Amino acid sequence: MLIDKNTARKIKIKRALNGIGIKKLAEELNTTYATLKKVENGDYDVNRRIFNEIMNWLNDYEETKNSNEIY
Repeated sequence: MLIDKNTARKIKIKRALNGIGIKKLAEELNTTYATLKKVENGDYDVNRRIFNEIMNWLNDYEETKNSNEIY
């Protein structure tokens, strides 16, 4: 499953906003530093498990961001 450049950008932004290092996030997503680095460069094909982990992590951020915009 392809992680495009736009999704890679969102990962980097969320990581920066939350002050999470790439190694810590890789551990949280149950993947390796090397894989996450490739993901953050964009246009990288990952397996379904990693894709789902990343999308769930990003969705948690989007839900929080959207709920904060209401106020």
